[in-house]
Amino acid sequence: MFRHRRAAIFFLLAALPVAARAEAPAAADSCVTYDPAYGLAPLMKVGAVAGGRLYLQDRARACPASGACAWRRAAYLTPGDTVLVSAPRDGFRCIYYGTARGKLIAGFVPAAALQPATDVAGPDPAFLAGLWREDGGDEIRFVHVGAGVRAKGQAHYGENSGGFDGAVKLSGGGFAVEDGGCRVDARRRGPYLFVSDNNGCGGFNVSFAGIYSRSR
Repeated sequence: MFRHRRAAIFFLLAALPVAARAEAPAAADSCVTYDPAYGLAPLMKVGAVAGGRLYLQDRARACPASGACAWRRAAYLTPGDTVLVSAPRDGFRCIYYGTARGKLIAGFVPAAALQPATDVAGPDPAFLAGLWREDGGDEIRFVHVGAGVRAKGQAHYGENSGGFDGAVKLSGGGFAVEDGGCRVDARRRGPYLFVSDNNGCGGFNVSFAGIYSRSR
């Protein structure tokens, strides 16, 4: 299921440069981390919440006023966290959030706890610098070299592996890196990088496609 999600993200990313605006995916009964529609979803951020924690839920349904809530998770967001969101559903939104380890988290949160966030124009060297991780464990590290930026990536699928090492060519809202027959493209969405490649960066089924978060 994970590989199907990454393939879907790859094809969706190809359309990002010509997308006129972000549209919220419809909120389904379940909130999963492999829906490619979130590549074009609006960005929102967590506002002020009681206790400073916004807990994710498995269902778009309010918890009881007292007692246990079987569909509330231990995972939570804090004010200022930026997420990708679905359309409202019964007063809730399905959200996508990337952790510092690259793990994608999806869950329902009350729509009233979210407020619009500005989607910046594109990445710059200061934003890119450091290590970025994707949900499956793939990594890309960006370092300053003179006035430019260089990227080095590592990806795996089973026993197969791949990688690239090349100069970052910034353009519009994203960038490209080429290393031999491998080409990696990416676009910035808020604090995240949406990455795709040309399937020429490693062994069978190796791909850098996915949503990357900055490692702290």
